[in-house]
Amino acid sequence: MVQNALIVELARRRTLFWYRSSQKHALSRVDVRPFRTIKSMSQAQHLRFEPKLLVDHVSPLGPRVTNVRGSLLLASLKLLKESGHYPTYEADLPKEFRDTIVYALAASWLPSAAFVAHYDTVDRLNLSDVQLSRVGEAVGAQILDGLFGSLVRTARNAGAEAGIWIALKQVERIWTRIYQGGGVAVVQTGPKDAIVEVSGLPIAIPTSRFFRISHSAFMRGSVMLVARACFVKPVPARKPHAETFAVSVSWV
Repeated sequence: MVQNALIVELARRRTLFWYRSSQKHALSRVDVRPFRTIKSMSQAQHLRFEPKLLVDHVSPLGPRVTNVRGSLLLASLKLLKESGHYPTYEADLPKEFRDTIVYALAASWLPSAAFVAHYDTVDRLNLSDVQLSRVGEAVGAQILDGLFGSLVRTARNAGAEAGIWIALKQVERIWTRIYQGGGVAVVQTGPKDAIVEVSGLPIAIPTSRFFRISHSAFMRGSVMLVARACFVKPVPARKPHAETFAVSVSWV
């Protein structure tokens, strides 16, 4: 029922997203309408929604992520334990990072290299897309509700129409609580649509299958704390780079 409502809402909007590429100064388009194709430039111009840059944060600690909050790792490990995959995961961890990961504390800062080892190890478990999505959604909801309970309550009270934007405009605050270094940007591309871009990630993370699926699910799980339904998919970044990853987010 909820999925049908999302499809109807996305089809109703029929919005073409445009944003500028700073490298080529050309317009790139991301069409999230699931079943309809734009057939002419005049139709595209008619459906155009002028993008608005809401957040463009680069950490004062530097443009590359150096450390990540332990709570992000522990939330992921908890789900691996509940699903029965943890013994295989632990046995396959690189020796140089095993103690760092196994004995991590929620409030600690772990080196980004440990997270690269974490994502690589989960990739080798060959879990299904559904299993990886479940991990990402649960981690997103747990982290946001746990660290930013007051923000979630404010967003819920405002409703899906305004509440998601309240949360997205605070994404810089969320980022600095989870990552040291790197950056995050939010571009509004429609009334209930946005592109969220993270940058400065270690080069191995954005290419990890676990990261790509779980990060998209992380965003979906976070938005679903307020919205009735949410659709997330990877899109090209404003400045394509091996350490940058962007997703489009739409909700009802």
